[in-house]
Amino acid sequence: MSINKQPNGLYQVRKSARINGRLVPRKRSNIQTLGEARNVEREFKEELKTLQAKARLGITTWQEALAEYETASAHKLATSTLYTQITTLKEYTKDWVHKELTSFTQEIIRTNIEEKWKRNQ
Repeated sequence: MSINKQPNGLYQVRKSARINGRLVPRKRSNIQTLGEARNVEREFKEELKTLQAKARLGITTWQEALAEYETASAHKLATSTLYTQITTLKEYTKDWVHKELTSFTQEIIRTNIEEKWKRNQ
């Protein structure tokens, strides 16, 4: 069962699924009632089921694409170069982790990176 009662009397829900060979976890803590915890568990199940279905159709998230890039580039680039690229990408795109690749547009990418670039200078 993925619902656990915490020492403080509140509930915690944990659910995970393997999608494209990677474990995708979901967790929420400090839920007031058991009924609410069951609803959260149902939401997690549906979300993970949807992600699995999309993965079967080839729809991936930015996080999956970044992990795939890192794996594919590991033997092509020097370790320091790969580390720099991945670190930079993660810094500038941390808001995109669960975003589907099909939802990106050139304008969204350009605007997001320009905003972060200005903040970091």
